[in-house]
Amino acid sequence: MKAAPDRIAIVTSRTPGKVVAIHAALGQRVTKGTDLIDVQSVEIEKLETDLLHAENRLRLAQSDAERARALVEKGIAARKELIAAENQLEGVKNDIEGLIRQLVLLGVPRKAIEQLRRERLVTVLHIPAPIDGTVVERPAVLGQAVEPVTPLLKLVDTSVLIAQGSAPEDLLRELKVGQPVRVTVAAYPGKRFEGRLTFIHPQIDPERRVAHVWAEI
Repeated sequence: MKAAPDRIAIVTSRTPGKVVAIHAALGQRVTKGTDLIDVQSVEIEKLETDLLHAENRLRLAQSDAERARALVEKGIAARKELIAAENQLEGVKNDIEGLIRQLVLLGVPRKAIEQLRRERLVTVLHIPAPIDGTVVERPAVLGQAVEPVTPLLKLVDTSVLIAQGSAPEDLLRELKVGQPVRVTVAAYPGKRFEGRLTFIHPQIDPERRVAHVWAEI
């Protein structure tokens, strides 16, 4: 038996950086969303700092727009000054949205971004588990420099497995994808596993006159 292809995940960082914490041990079972690895990223730190500076500019732009609006209402300032102030405010808002989008694309959750804006503290990148599963490989080490292509952890969800087998050509007409099956394996003699047929290869092995089949267990 082997893990289903869509139940295997290679954990990586979306940005270059340095591993500063590892929260999962080899063989540990984790749930989706669990914090696995923390990466210190210069790129993310710069974006977060830029976001905090943009927040400062936002407050100034809001104050300028409110002051210009009050002066226009009193007939002291020209309306074009209010329009200029509102355009400046809108530009800062667009800058903030752009920075937030970049952080999200690099793997920073919106909840963490809101915490950054609230507490005004630059943080490391927390990489969560993309699936429920068991840590079967852990090549990452503390202090390691990583790139987006660097594998850090490998997770496998073994709650559903794929059993591969062969079916004789003369029995293929009786097999249909989705039908229930019972599977026995040499590792567990006398034990039967319940599942369903998920794949029947369209080609026949010309020598053995069998077709390869998969069952999800």
